[in-house]
Amino acid sequence: MLLNDLIKQDDGKKVVENPKFIEFSKRTVRFGDSIYQLRNVTGFEVGEIPKQKLQILLLLGLVVGGILLLAVGVGIVLLGIAAWMLIFHFRQTQKYGFILELNSGGTTSFVSSDRRFLGDIASALYQLMEGDIDGLTVNWNDRSVKIYGKAKGIISTGDHATVQYDSN
Repeated sequence: MLLNDLIKQDDGKKVVENPKFIEFSKRTVRFGDSIYQLRNVTGFEVGEIPKQKLQILLLLGLVVGGILLLAVGVGIVLLGIAAWMLIFHFRQTQKYGFILELNSGGTTSFVSSDRRFLGDIASALYQLMEGDIDGLTVNWNDRSVKIYGKAKGIISTGDHATVQYDSN
């Protein structure tokens, strides 16, 4: 499944969430007011969310109108708006999504600008599904993944992401 298809939200089953916490146990996934059985999660992935497209026709209209109305004085305003649109387009921050796919066909996406953090979630969730750990809690505010139980292997962290082990 492509992340572009997820963002379209054409069938109503696709939701973009910005939770404070996501909790995964051996049996459930909980975020906000939603709870799913872990066995209903069929897959997960991390992918890029496409940036907003540049409105070329609008930009071209502003530039042409600005040039034609430059003698009147209004054209400078139109050219300024066109320049602002270009600057805004090229300064967009790349966003990434962590996608949970459910066996019902629905998907839930969690958005962040930190791809490594989302990769840490995917690595920890893989360990949970393999039975290596008992659970994990993802704190979206400070970009941390806290693992419960005995963890095996290494989970890489990004510049702002942390992984804490809590062996019981």
